[in-house]
Amino acid sequence: MAHDPAVERWLSDNKYAYRFETAAPLTNIDVVEADANPARLHRKFDDDLAYRYAQHYERGDDFPALVVQEIVGSAKWLMWGGRHRYWGVCTAGKATHDMIVVFGETSAARIDRARRVLNSVGVGKADGKAEKLQHISELRKNYPREFTLDQLAEDFSVHRKTITNYLAVVASQERAERLGKDGFWSSSRINQELKAEAQKLQSDEVFCAVVELVRDHATDMKGDIGTEFIKKLRAVQSDKTRLAMIIDKDKELIANDEDRKPGRKRVPTSKTTRYLGHIRAAVRDWPGSAEKLHLGDQGSCATLQRLKKEALRMQDNLIELNTEYDRLIAEAEKVEAWRAARRGVSDSAATSPPH
Repeated sequence: MAHDPAVERWLSDNKYAYRFETAAPLTNIDVVEADANPARLHRKFDDDLAYRYAQHYERGDDFPALVVQEIVGSAKWLMWGGRHRYWGVCTAGKATHDMIVVFGETSAARIDRARRVLNSVGVGKADGKAEKLQHISELRKNYPREFTLDQLAEDFSVHRKTITNYLAVVASQERAERLGKDGFWSSSRINQELKAEAQKLQSDEVFCAVVELVRDHATDMKGDIGTEFIKKLRAVQSDKTRLAMIIDKDKELIANDEDRKPGRKRVPTSKTTRYLGHIRAAVRDWPGSAEKLHLGDQGSCATLQRLKKEALRMQDNLIELNTEYDRLIAEAEKVEAWRAARRGVSDSAATSPPH
């Protein structure tokens, strides 16, 4: 067993007092409290991992020290990091382990912060960015004035902008829950950027109207289209205008839904009619100029790049479509010639005297 340089460096940089104890008794640790540690986000204990650790301990392999906190007036230490290592070494039949013992710390905020960070560095680290963001969100919620975003970004190695966007999404979901709109809005299928943009709407009435609009037209409002629409709402000055825009958007999307209903129009089946449908849609949707397209609902860079790719694909389709038209024209000419010849035979039979 050995020192844990990453953990010890972080403790020193953040002014936590600690000492290193070689072969400290495992009985010093409050195991019951360790299982309830909220800094682990209530993750289920991994028996297989602890068993693999036990096999390594039996072979005499080296492991980083456990991290514990000494509590004044208590005989038991709180475990900050190393629960699976603890049970691994116990399973291997050993009674001691090297430990990093933090002492003299009384701030609940600093204790919670350290326990969460130490579950994100070294052995026992967090599973990924999502879990780190959850740690950050809970720290901000529990201690709103204790830590800056820059400090938490450095602690968990997550970009500040990523944290800001995530916290806006969490706030948006909590707002929807408070307003009775949480069932749909909490779904992970809804674009996260859309949730963050909606959170910037000051009026709860407008916010609820947006949630209902996205709920009723999830297919049309997902992705860039919904996000750009909310940005347009934020650009106007009055909530009355925003609500009117939402009503108009709802009517527009209802009309689109009616057009898509089965039986309203024939579904293209042949290759030719499918291509022709793409062309007609492009002509119908084209606003008349590139400037209007950029200023419309489809004004984001990503959307314009997608439309460009679609236009290039359509160009390839047009070449194939022209070939298909040539073939159809040739067949149509043969059919018309056959019909004309048949019609000529019928006419002559009608005018000929009976035999």
